[in-house]
Amino acid sequence: MSTRERGLTRRELLGMGLAAATAPSFIWVTGRAEGAARAIEVKYSTIVPPGGVEEAALKKFKELLETRSNGEFTVNLFMSAVLGGEKDTFQQLSLGETEMQFVAAILTSTYAPELFPFTIPFVHPSEEPMMKALDGALGARLREVILKKAGIRPLMYSARGPRKLTANRPLPAQKDVAGLKLRLPLIKEYVEVWKELGTIPTSIPGHENYNALQMGVVDAQENPLSAIKAFRFYEVQKFCMHTDHIYDYRVCLVSEKFHQKLTPKQKEVFTGAATDSFLYLRKIEKEWEGDLQKELEQKGMKFVDADKKSFRAKISPAVERLRPSFDKEIFEQYVKPYLA
Repeated sequence: MSTRERGLTRRELLGMGLAAATAPSFIWVTGRAEGAARAIEVKYSTIVPPGGVEEAALKKFKELLETRSNGEFTVNLFMSAVLGGEKDTFQQLSLGETEMQFVAAILTSTYAPELFPFTIPFVHPSEEPMMKALDGALGARLREVILKKAGIRPLMYSARGPRKLTANRPLPAQKDVAGLKLRLPLIKEYVEVWKELGTIPTSIPGHENYNALQMGVVDAQENPLSAIKAFRFYEVQKFCMHTDHIYDYRVCLVSEKFHQKLTPKQKEVFTGAATDSFLYLRKIEKEWEGDLQKELEQKGMKFVDADKKSFRAKISPAVERLRPSFDKEIFEQYVKPYLA
């Protein structure tokens, strides 16, 4: 149901801040005693629904910031794309209409695709190369580029669990995906590689994925286990393949317009809470990953081992087509060593 169908537009939600009239499972608000000094409001949005590690991380940030600031900040959490899709909320951050966003690799595909090659499927064997880069020089460079282009400041990254293919039939090898109508995010690397593998890629926003699967618009999708659970894909997909084809990230973003209004002390408290909430996310992501498969199995999903070599053997033409899209040094450092 859209916000208009609930009786409020997204702009009205943004203006109201506390948004008491909307669905309580999607928005958490903090009130203040009448007559108290007005708190600094932080609207923190994501397309992800409640119930997973994402919600736990957002709630941890809310707890840390409100406690450490002694109520100087109040954090309102907007989940399930209440304020719009990811690109809608990028614009809201740039304009200073919202203060924070929790998002994944669509950030770099939107603002710095030439600098982030970890979105090429079946290239990297684990999350370690990506996290080492994001916690180091590449992360600093991305921050500078995105800040300049969009007025959005990335604060902290966390690795997601590996992305896995789901469908209503087992798809253990590359030959099995020929002709598969596959929902993908609008990320060039995803589309090029999966097309090379024989699928028919269809780009659909993440928060519309469930309906597309339910209505048969697409046959399959791919996501980490946390998203498969959070978006309830197990209700419309019977099999999950351990393709582990991409290790990507989540990132905590802040509007630079908002950030520049804070005092040095406020920035310290704010950034500390964001950092610690993402350190908490990194910890629980690993703790919960094993339990997620068990939970999904209990809900009826069957897991299938994948022949990753059969997929990797077919991606070279797509990778070569993608090579010019990347900064030459970035490709040489972060892609070429893993193609052997």
